[in-house]
Amino acid sequence: PNILWTRFLQSVFPNSYFVIIERHPVAVSLATEKWSPTGLTSLVEHWLVAHETFEKDRAHLRRVMTIKYETLISQPFDTISTIYKFLSLEPHPTTFQATSEHNKKYFAQWNALAKDLQSSASIEECIDKFEERVRAFGYSLKDLDLL
Repeated sequence: PNILWTRFLQSVFPNSYFVIIERHPVAVSLATEKWSPTGLTSLVEHWLVAHETFEKDRAHLRRVMTIKYETLISQPFDTISTIYKFLSLEPHPTTFQATSEHNKKYFAQWNALAKDLQSSASIEECIDKFEERVRAFGYSLKDLDLL
């Protein structure tokens, strides 16, 4: 939800910088499903609407960069160095430890749902309705490892 606040935050803090961390919609949707009564299809659509809105807002932001969570995890030191440069900060040592298991857990859950007779229709509906829009962000609901 924070990406929807960028234009407002820039108006309140005109010298602000935004570092947006974008994560695979399957991982985000499944991670938030426990708090939402709306269902998986609605959560994937919510991810899309928020990110599509942000893309429209991006043109109005002076200092913004977007990184993928998956890139941060797979290349933490290079990604953090890029962020330092963007923020005009001197790099400094970090103890950041990356682990890629977080998305894998959600991808395994998604694949299990796709094979389950009761939930496979919901997964198929998400893919049919949203695959093209999700691919615009460099992700896929069919090929979860696509980046």
